[in-house]
Amino acid sequence: MVTQRTGHGRLLPHTALLALAIAAIVVASCSNALSPRVALRVQAYDLSASEFLFGPDPLGAPALKPVTLEFVNSSAEPHNLVLLAPIDTRTDHDVPPGQTRMLEFVTPAGGTYRFVCTIHEGMTGTLLVR
Repeated sequence: MVTQRTGHGRLLPHTALLALAIAAIVVASCSNALSPRVALRVQAYDLSASEFLFGPDPLGAPALKPVTLEFVNSSAEPHNLVLLAPIDTRTDHDVPPGQTRMLEFVTPAGGTYRFVCTIHEGMTGTLLVR
């Protein structure tokens, strides 16, 4: 039987060492799920009375992480924020001027994903996940 001496002078059998190694791998792989939420912020702006935009664009985020997204309507018009598939989340209502809404979701695998305001055609933004 293969053994390893511990710091206390005791010997551990090879199977105990293997079990400890497996436990360490499991804990390390679960650490991604235990990581804190990533905080992001996107705002709606007026370019003119009929042109609107999201900023920053693109909005960056790490892949496969829990995110809290703060949507701030800095516009004089109501807006909403809809993250398209595969994220599929949105503000629960149209957001009045000067108001803020929070969205929580887990980012998908790396890629480029769109978000839109369904009130104003052509108002789109990009979530760049790395």
